[in-house]
Amino acid sequence: MREHMGKAVGISAVGLGLLAFMIAAPSTSPLYGRTTNDADVQQGDPDTTQPNGGASVQTPADQGTPSQQGAQTGLTNQVSSGSAETIVASWPDEAKQAAHKLIEKYGQPNGVLDDRLIWINNGQFKETVAYRDGVEHNFPSRHMDYVKQVIALKVPVNKIGELAKFDGSLSYSRTRGLLSCESQSEDQNFLAFNLANDIAKGKKTVDQARSYMSRASQLAMSGKSSPELEGLNFDVSSGVSGDPDKPMIKGSSKSKSSSSEISPSETSPSQTSPGVTPSPSGSQQNP
Repeated sequence: MREHMGKAVGISAVGLGLLAFMIAAPSTSPLYGRTTNDADVQQGDPDTTQPNGGASVQTPADQGTPSQQGAQTGLTNQVSSGSAETIVASWPDEAKQAAHKLIEKYGQPNGVLDDRLIWINNGQFKETVAYRDGVEHNFPSRHMDYVKQVIALKVPVNKIGELAKFDGSLSYSRTRGLLSCESQSEDQNFLAFNLANDIAKGKKTVDQARSYMSRASQLAMSGKSSPELEGLNFDVSSGVSGDPDKPMIKGSSKSKSSSSEISPSETSPSQTSPGVTPSPSGSQQNP
């Protein structure tokens, strides 16, 4: 009986340990792995406010994280309008307004969580996410980023760093060929994407793009729009935009399962011809 009681106590201790770990561990995204703990929020770079920069902002309690692949997360069927509206009803006003604009334009989202709405392959975007909790961003003026969108775009390697210098809310996955942007609204994402494409194509420098974005955003705040805020002025990649890079480890370009050739060093003794013994170097020697 003492042995059974000992086992029960041990199992309970393990269960409590796992529960404590689950509570303490920050939630992560299947897409970019961004965590929701306060430490990560403080480590972010909100950039600097341009002259004549905007209104004050509130610091979010936590950050939302996008779902990376709709097919992998099961976000393939649109949810009912009731569930999306119920979730958004309790959001802050700015986040609620941004979400409602996306619903009006793209219809009901493919997925709903307590802190975000998710659309997959909507319009020119691979993914669109409306967040309940914004991220503080000071360029080109003080605001909160509530809307994240992803496009397919091939960016030269020597231009990837320039995109980060241009706008800290841009993030590029070279392997996947996906460029994401976060801002307070879709029209500001359009502006950032268009200028990012100009940088990638060598049409604008980082400083030129930042100055243009500041001027266009300031005009938008006064009620004057520009074509760059109304949609993408370039065609998103229809083919392969990713860059798998090049292998540096010899023989890693092909997997063993896909290769029809077997090198001598991969031949086991049972596969050698009768009377032939493999040498340490992999070549075969007659006895």
